[in-house]
Amino acid sequence: MITEFYGKELYLYRDLLSEHFTKVIELYPEKKDKVLEELLNHTQVFIEKGLTGHIIVQHLMLQYFLHGSEDTIQELVTEKLVEQLVKIVHTKEGSKIAMRCLWYSKAKERKLIIRTFKGHIKDMCMNENSYLVLCALFDCVDDTVLIKKSILSEIMENLDFITMSQIGRLLINYILAPRSTKLFPPSIIEALAVGDTNKVSKKDPEARRQEVLTYASPGIIDNFKDNVESMLMENTRTLLLNNAINHANCDLAVLFTAIVDLLESDPSIVESTTMHILMRNVQGNKDHQLQFNNTVVSKIPMDDIINWAGTNRGAFSVLRLVELKDTDKRDELVSQLKAEGCQ
Repeated sequence: MITEFYGKELYLYRDLLSEHFTKVIELYPEKKDKVLEELLNHTQVFIEKGLTGHIIVQHLMLQYFLHGSEDTIQELVTEKLVEQLVKIVHTKEGSKIAMRCLWYSKAKERKLIIRTFKGHIKDMCMNENSYLVLCALFDCVDDTVLIKKSILSEIMENLDFITMSQIGRLLINYILAPRSTKLFPPSIIEALAVGDTNKVSKKDPEARRQEVLTYASPGIIDNFKDNVESMLMENTRTLLLNNAINHANCDLAVLFTAIVDLLESDPSIVESTTMHILMRNVQGNKDHQLQFNNTVVSKIPMDDIINWAGTNRGAFSVLRLVELKDTDKRDELVSQLKAEGCQ
């Protein structure tokens, strides 16, 4: 059925077309323009009649969005299509169409798209397809103030729910460390990199990412400080907490205080796997290790710290306290450790 929409030009190759449209176009480039013209006509009808919610229609439209010219795609992104995007972003094909609408549309249409997303951000963050649309939005929209007001504000309001979702954590990780090869597979990075060459975005990509990060960081840290204990109950949420420490662009004092308050209430938690991972990360971070160490020695009784030295994982935390020569109370800690027979 799908192959009927490609027109007579490729009728002989309908069996191959059903799954390998791109391959056929590569094998018979002389037929590409005619077939794309046919697809464009159908796509315009689909948009006008509001039929984009059907999977078959999305599949056909995507072929044009993948192979058509950027200028023609830009012309397709009218208010009629924009108002339908939020209904298709949760499917694989629909999300790819929406990403290309963002990449290739003008600033005015991008604002319209963002406006239609309002009220749907929470659900988009937690869907395996639509979260990528938000990643693409962060990558290409130059108006980061609009992103803050319309997208990030809704994310922050629903951060408790979003971070409980595996996909939601990916979205937050993308805000913190976009295109990180440690967090995202090559297939995701390559899919998002397609939009890097769009002709509309003018702002330096790194400057744009830093602006988004700066707007998002205070809300992320404020939420995480209230949820340290629950985040340490799950490895992937601990990873997210570590990424926030490593990449957030704001003061982390309230988060460090929350972590140390947890240690103060139960010093034995230093032996847990997730707390060990967390402390190893923050004490090994040159930008934050002194601030964290000083928070530890200012709040944790010296006797409890000495007791850590006699444990397995806690001993490494104590070692990192004394290795940093600028740590407050270091001399006192070293003296007590020697008195206890620790060398």
